Amino acid sequence: MSSPQTNLIIIGAGVVGSALAHTLSSNPSLSITVLSPPSHTTSTSLAPGLVGQLNALPALTTLAKTSVKAYLTLPPGAFSAVGGLEIASTPEGIEILEERLKLAHAAGLEAKLLSSDEAAKLAPQFVKPDEISKGLYFPTDGVAEPSRIVDAFQSSALANGATFLPTTALSIQRANGIVTGVTTPTGTLPASKVIVATGIWSPALLEDLLHLPVIPVAHPYLHGPSRAVREKESPFVRWPEKGVYARDHGECDGFGTYEHVPVAVPAEESAKKEWDGRFDGAVGRADRMC
Repeated sequence: MSSPQTNLIIIGAGVVGSALAHTLSSNPSLSITVLSPPSHTTSTSLAPGLVGQLNALPALTTLAKTSVKAYLTLPPGAFSAVGGLEIASTPEGIEILEERLKLAHAAGLEAKLLSSDEAAKLAPQFVKPDEISKGLYFPTDGVAEPSRIVDAFQSSALANGATFLPTTALSIQRANGIVTGVTTPTGTLPASKVIVATGIWSPALLEDLLHLPVIPVAHPYLHGPSRAVREKESPFVRWPEKGVYARDHGECDGFGTYEHVPVAVPAEESAKKEWDGRFDGAVGRADRMC
């Protein structure tokens, strides 16, 4: 006699929620429902897409390596191993690249320290050769296309019997400290387990349960003018000393910068916000580099 299924609700259908549904739906003891707010523009859909695998925290390096391995099993276009390139032009910055090279090799990641000329050959549209700079190249890093990854994970979960509902979670219901369901605009869905994967919207949803120290902040990312697709796609390029990065989107280039004051914003319904003039100076400096 089979055991009764456990009702599991996943709140949020971005990369995290969809990946969870994909993985957990292979367990026949779970009945999985994923709630996805129909009007929300998620932070997932706006991400620049870099998957850089080396992190100062070994656990995050392992997570990134595992993510790349999973993305490579998805349909073409979900992940492109175009490589990652970090550029430094000061003695201190180059020393950091050398340390990161050692860390990469210790973590089993392929990496190579390049001269300025070698770096410029990899990304001539972004990197100009000089007598000082060096580059650290990670050939197995790449760019993820969030919408394609989400679509692939959701298709897999649906094939395994998961249900996706275009609705908003208003609150998590409890009785005697035990989760009993999730309230939506059309009623309460019963559940004995709930996973919250709502990113910047999590603090508001969980405010009756705990204080979650997540503060949404704005970040500028711009797309350049349309152009012909290059014969070879450029690596994702970062200038850590300057807080600037650039990527090849195929028919245009994109760039962003972290060299600005933190700009806290309300989560509201969409992760996409109006332009904030406080980014003008930082973006102007970044634009002159890319």
